[in-house]
Amino acid sequence: METISSTVWMVDRRTGRDGVRGELTLEVDRLTFRPDEDAKWHTAIPLAEMRRAHRVLGSPVLEILLSGTEEPRVVGFYFVEPPSLAVPERPRLGKRRSAKRAAIVELMGSNPGKKPEIREWVRRIEEARSGRG
Repeated sequence: METISSTVWMVDRRTGRDGVRGELTLEVDRLTFRPDEDAKWHTAIPLAEMRRAHRVLGSPVLEILLSGTEEPRVVGFYFVEPPSLAVPERPRLGKRRSAKRAAIVELMGSNPGKKPEIREWVRRIEEARSGRG
């Protein structure tokens, strides 16, 4: 099996919304995330523990659903830097919703260029999981 790698931001319940930047690699029996800086975020996900790998519709995000693990059950890999959801310290009415809406628009705008890359990731992961890779 030929390896595949991409620069991504890993986002799960441990990393928070900003995520951690690093390199995602598909290996023979696992998906490995190697962070650019802090080694504590190094993550290896065995293919056998994956329930599903899919591209989140309308976004440049590869979502991995896990089973039988103590790790987070859902891990997202953003193929672009996650947009900020920051709002002013004393937000006016509707500012929080506006920040969320702006983040969604930003993600959707960066999706077309990343869609083929993420589809290839999903295809390769599914092949590896089924033993065809």
